[in-house]
Amino acid sequence: MSDPSPPLHANRDSMDAKVTRRIMPVLMVSYFFCYLLRQNVNNAHDDMIRDLGFTQEQYSNGIGAFFLTYITFQIPGNILMRRIRPSRWLGGLMVAWSVMAGCLCLVRTPWSLYVIRFFMGMTEAGFYPGLLYYITLWFPLELRPTRIAMLSVGGAVSGVMSGILAYGILQMEGMLGLHGWQWIFILEATPSVLFGICTMVGLLPDHPSYFKSPQEAHARMSWLTLEEVSHHFYDTSHAPSCPPSSTNKDEHSINVSPSNVPPPSNAAWLLFMDIVRIVLTWRLWLLGIIMCM
Repeated sequence: MSDPSPPLHANRDSMDAKVTRRIMPVLMVSYFFCYLLRQNVNNAHDDMIRDLGFTQEQYSNGIGAFFLTYITFQIPGNILMRRIRPSRWLGGLMVAWSVMAGCLCLVRTPWSLYVIRFFMGMTEAGFYPGLLYYITLWFPLELRPTRIAMLSVGGAVSGVMSGILAYGILQMEGMLGLHGWQWIFILEATPSVLFGICTMVGLLPDHPSYFKSPQEAHARMSWLTLEEVSHHFYDTSHAPSCPPSSTNKDEHSINVSPSNVPPPSNAAWLLFMDIVRIVLTWRLWLLGIIMCM
């Protein structure tokens, strides 16, 4: 008997609209908090320097410590996401960097600022690339630019609101014996931590390819029909690198012949060539320059 072919969906636009309504608001709010907590250290700049007696050089070094690990851990972060469910990975990262951002209220010395910003960069490094990878799981190539643009709206709104929020929170100077800049880190990090926990426990759905069967995935995401879940389950162009376990296979499981699996040495060589091709892509470097400006 021939292998089953991927189910065809009669109305792809309707399915993509469902996915957009379900996941994009979560991603936009997540990126809103990400950008907000990344910028709040700038809003607290003047008051922190005044209250802690930091020099401008010490403060700038603390800002730069973030980017040391933020750049270094982006690629390992994306590799890990292919092995960990997005809800747990993205939600866990969000909780981690939100806690680090909240810990900035405890800064007393330059080195405490360096250490916290160092670990904040480490925990946030895989988040934005992870959001982009998550979008590629759900949407075909032609829809990804618009969904990434929607994601960027969260960052833009955060950029507009961060200064306004910081100004209002700074008026809490002296409340409960804390400075206004300490309240900025506390009040902006707390809802981000809570939202990250909600993301981990079900607010952000995992892609069907992370489950063992379409039926198991459909049980966790009733907002899609079984046919729609099956379409994503069998669309393995961006499936995670850890395939479903061979146990508990059902009648819809696909038997992969060993002849279709490349030998490990060849797979490693293809991975290396992919990395070289990506590094030599001039559009990537142009985007990086634009992002740094």
